[in-house]
Amino acid sequence: MQSKFKWDSSARIADFNSQCKSIDVHSLVGNAVTIDGTTIAGLPMSWDKTHYNLLAGYSASDAEVREYFNNVMNDARYISDGTEPRKVSTAYGGSYLHTSWNPFTYFESQLALLDAIPHADIMLTHYIPLLYDTMPLSYRESSSSTFYYFNGIPTLDRLKPKCWVFGHTHVPVFDSYQSTRLLCNPIGYPSERVYPRIQTHILGD
Repeated sequence: MQSKFKWDSSARIADFNSQCKSIDVHSLVGNAVTIDGTTIAGLPMSWDKTHYNLLAGYSASDAEVREYFNNVMNDARYISDGTEPRKVSTAYGGSYLHTSWNPFTYFESQLALLDAIPHADIMLTHYIPLLYDTMPLSYRESSSSTFYYFNGIPTLDRLKPKCWVFGHTHVPVFDSYQSTRLLCNPIGYPSERVYPRIQTHILGD
């Protein structure tokens, strides 16, 4: 699959969006669609350094956080900008993953799209927009949770959507931030399926 797109993740996204368009499915990439009077906006988004800095107690450099991302996240091996990520051997049998893809440049491009959204009744992102109140303590205290969410509080305060639906985490979430419902309804991997099926939530006005 990677060879088909020449290790260019943006080409994979473009192909996905093209397939969606061909079957009349809305693909939200910083845009919105209004259905029966309800405006649904969305985009993939990405992570920032908010959580890493919180746990570290200092403002970490991009290089430090990027190295940690490459070491702990499987995603680092599959997100690329045209150059195949490769493992580089070091002294004493060690190694590190080298990739030219810059997660911070990507985040800024996604944030610009998010900031340009003027209104949304329902907001959709892959990444979590904040540390929600019922987040499991093991996740809240883990540095790797950095790569699951971003500081979306300014956007929550600005848009005040009725509901923000997100993914990435495999833990069901039904929480709230002020007047906004926070919802994640995952299936997860087979080994994680504590819940027998996707839950149904009815959101009122």
